[in-house]
Amino acid sequence: MLIHDAYLQLSMSPKEYIEQIDTYEYSTREQFINKLPKVVISRCPLCDALYTGPIDMHTLWDWRYVLDSPPLPRDPHFYTEGKFESVGCDHFFTVQPFLNMNQRIPSEMDEFVNGFHVPFVSDWMVPDNRSVIAVIHSMAVCRLEKSDGTAFDFYTAEFENLPQTLDGMEERSYRELHPIDMDMLHPHLADAKFVPRYTAYAITYWGEKTDRDAIYNAKMQPQIANMDREDSPFDLIWLSAMPVKKSDPQYDLRTWVERGKLQWLDITDDGLPLKSGTVEEFPYADIPFDQDTAGRVWY
Repeated sequence: MLIHDAYLQLSMSPKEYIEQIDTYEYSTREQFINKLPKVVISRCPLCDALYTGPIDMHTLWDWRYVLDSPPLPRDPHFYTEGKFESVGCDHFFTVQPFLNMNQRIPSEMDEFVNGFHVPFVSDWMVPDNRSVIAVIHSMAVCRLEKSDGTAFDFYTAEFENLPQTLDGMEERSYRELHPIDMDMLHPHLADAKFVPRYTAYAITYWGEKTDRDAIYNAKMQPQIANMDREDSPFDLIWLSAMPVKKSDPQYDLRTWVERGKLQWLDITDDGLPLKSGTVEEFPYADIPFDQDTAGRVWY
């Protein structure tokens, strides 16, 4: 799966985007979200209804608030809170976001958490005796770069040659924070463009209500009863189900396709129709699993 094969939709120019970042605060995140393109996140394999929502494909900037969000049962919550995302049917169960670095280091960020970077299908979510099916979709996430290869550093607010080694990241941990200077950046932004560097994946689970309820009651409810009330039950359960080793069969997406438990959106078709079929047709069989960029907190 090559990075340029992922679905990409942008809604702002580099200048417009940096202007949004310049005035960005988490308390006003809704204003930023409203500027983002509303795209297809998934499609129901039972009735073909769409699941849509706003997603930032311009840069990693706003993804800081995404990857530590728990997948919630019966609540659409891929990129934003449910009020921004909409599902066109009652078959939706839950969605899990992943962000793959494609073996790059996110050196343009001052702080970045990435716990889920290689998509997997949870075996307890798609038992053979239940109707629940997973659907995977990919979306490119860009980096703001100039033609000379420099990229925008969100900490120094300048275009720089960014390091791609862990040693380089350690050296940059002491760099000075700078505010955005639009006058200084203006000539640089004229030469800048959004270049796909990372890939976001959504794995969404769909099924009939009786089957969703059976899975919830069998797998989640017993653990919820034993948890502290301040914990996020579904988040902890999901983490406990996350495969630790890359040899874990849950990472073998080919197997889920063969079992008829994983479908995908065809990004070669503008209509993004659902596809299911042979492993040879499946485009996500070899997503890179990079130990150096997995599960790290970047400063």
